[in-house]
Amino acid sequence: MFFNAFIRFSIFFCLINFGIMARAQKFSDEDFIAGSSEEIAKPLSAREYIEHFKEDAIKEMYLNKIPASIVLAQAMFESDNGNSELARNAKNHFGIKCKLDWCGDSYSKDDEEKNECFRKYASVLASYTDHSVFLKTRPRYAFLFDIPLTDYKSWCYGLKEAGYATDPNYAKRLITIIEKYKLYEFDKHQLIDKPTFPGLEIKNPELDLRTVYQYNSGRFIITKEGDSFFKIASEFDIELEKLMAYNDFKKGDKIEIGQKIYLEPKKEKAKEPYHLVKKGETLRHISQIHGLKLSVLCKNNHLKTSYIPKPGEILYLQDVKPFGAIPLTAEDNAFRENF
Repeated sequence: MFFNAFIRFSIFFCLINFGIMARAQKFSDEDFIAGSSEEIAKPLSAREYIEHFKEDAIKEMYLNKIPASIVLAQAMFESDNGNSELARNAKNHFGIKCKLDWCGDSYSKDDEEKNECFRKYASVLASYTDHSVFLKTRPRYAFLFDIPLTDYKSWCYGLKEAGYATDPNYAKRLITIIEKYKLYEFDKHQLIDKPTFPGLEIKNPELDLRTVYQYNSGRFIITKEGDSFFKIASEFDIELEKLMAYNDFKKGDKIEIGQKIYLEPKKEKAKEPYHLVKKGETLRHISQIHGLKLSVLCKNNHLKTSYIPKPGEILYLQDVKPFGAIPLTAEDNAFRENF
């Protein structure tokens, strides 16, 4: 039964990938500003990379509602401006690994583990399109699409909070790239020749300095520079002790820029059944990602709040982990990673 469900799950995501990428590909480069995704052979500088692929980033912004600045900054960082081994040999500019919903070619290289499987593309444009598919089809990134396209900082911190990368400074690195090269200017881009192009008109909303998001039926904000529990509690008229309790913080704990802070109690059950632990994650961080009470997370997995989870460990988010449960296989690990 599990195997059949696993097969259906894999086929479902393959079809999603195919459908969204096909929809993106139906718009030719002629529908946008000239230039874009021709292949290149020589090493590129950062500015050359921007000039070469900015139209692809703008195209993804119109099609999939991801800021062009974010697309470019991630591609530049992950691919070393298109000069990395993965970018050169697999045209993979976002460092996306295979996972079980991938039905295309693959490329193996050492990363966090030896000989890991990465997606391989026929073109750089296909890599850009698949990056959009990757973000749009995974529940943990859903809240990002409520962030205004002009709020690149919240997008950067949101990507880090959702677990796109294990680097603790990932958001700051992206912001540095965006501001150094003024990539935020591309987020204001308007179609010049086709103002009524079907499905691609977009109004850039004004920056909302305090947007309230929702995930797992729980309202939360993304912290910004200068935030403290006292400031947030005052702003939303919540008792300080309650706000800290909602987020499983204790007196003396400090918040960091880009964290999720819930404005109401988290839930007893998460949307996803499991969580695959990544390097550097804590139990509290995982509970914040899923909007799940820390006490429930610990109870489900028979853990103390002081426990430090290990990378690759699978935590139960909806049900209590059975005592003496058979260890999950590597195949199961890959399956869980799609959540």
